[in-house]
Amino acid sequence: MDVDDLVSPAIALLSGSQREISADMDAHHPIAPHLLARPDGLMPVLLRMAEELWRRDCGSGLFGLVLIADPEAWTGYRVTRIHHATASIVLTAIDAVIEEVLDMAGHTRLSLAHFEAWTQINARP
Repeated sequence: MDVDDLVSPAIALLSGSQREISADMDAHHPIAPHLLARPDGLMPVLLRMAEELWRRDCGSGLFGLVLIADPEAWTGYRVTRIHHATASIVLTAIDAVIEEVLDMAGHTRLSLAHFEAWTQINARP
């Protein structure tokens, strides 16, 4: 699946007052969902988190993400394709990750640091 097919549904998942994500802990200036959902935005991170959650909770394999190094991308990577998961599985897993991060943050506004904390807690040994 071409990752561009996930951008619009991901924007919908990232929209809403409780799902605003800011770059800093002050959360005064949320990042627009269309910027977060870009393949060179937060999408590579969300997909890796979703992949890990899916593996943890369902015991299934990896999504088959194709990540390429991109020095211009927010995270240093751009995601281009997903080979082993359907859009519905990927979007369900992204939604579950956002809900877990919200729970962990106490349903406050989210910052990128909350996603980093989730990653640290859920890292594979």
